[in-house]
Amino acid sequence: MILIRASNGCDVDISLGVPGYEDEVMRRAVDFELEPGKVVRVCSAEDLIIHKCVAGRPQDLADVDGILIRQRDKIDLTYIRKWLGTLSELAMKPEIVDRFERAWEAVRRSTPRKARKRLQRPRRKK
Repeated sequence: MILIRASNGCDVDISLGVPGYEDEVMRRAVDFELEPGKVVRVCSAEDLIIHKCVAGRPQDLADVDGILIRQRDKIDLTYIRKWLGTLSELAMKPEIVDRFERAWEAVRRSTPRKARKRLQRPRRKK
């Protein structure tokens, strides 16, 4: 992801392709019904987290926190860590992985102790 500012002052995200990742994003996309009869296909929570960690702007990181809080019991940590690691290496920016790990640790710390064990185990694929 390359972040640039257009001449009119608008921020623009340019996403570069990573072999294999785009296929995974499309495979994992889910349907979301906006209203009866109006359905759009959106990326999974995990892929949204990945995109936002790569972008790394303050609002993106706040969004990651919110997604993790709402989806924490459903998140596929192994998938997120795999692709963040790959993207971090390609971009030569280790802070990409750190952004996620800091957010995840904050969510874990805010989770009642009894529920933490569930959050420590990676979700298995079905």
